Amino acid sequence: IRAWWAKDADTGASVGDLHTLRFQKGDRTVTMVFRIDALDEERVAWTCTENGNPAWTGSTLVWALSPEGSGTRVTFQHAGFAMGGPPYDMTVQGWVPFINSLKQYCESGSGQPM
Repeated sequence: IRAWWAKDADTGASVGDLHTLRFQKGDRTVTMVFRIDALDEERVAWTCTENGNPAWTGSTLVWALSPEGSGTRVTFQHAGFAMGGPPYDMTVQGWVPFINSLKQYCESGSGQPM
C-alpha cells in the first residue's frame, strides 16, 4: 500500500484489521480508514469505515486476482456509493493516478504513492 497508494499508512495484516491511510492536501491531512474483509490468493476486499468524503463511508474496495498467462489479472471494483454527481465524479477521477501507480508497481516494482 505504501509503495503504490499512500506513503503514510498503518496497515493491518489479517481479516478484521484496519488500514489507516493519510494524504496531505495542502495544509490539511485527509485520513481514510478501511477494514479488511477478505485477504487471500483470489480476493482482497475492504470496507471504508472512515473518510472525509462521506460518500466513501460504507463503500467497498475489491481486488480480484486470477491467473492469466504467465502473470496475474487484477480486477478492481469500488462499489457501494451513489453513482453520478460531484462525489462520484471526484472518486472516479481520484482513482486514475492510484490505479496507474498500482499498474506501474506490479510491472516494475516501483509505484507513485502520494
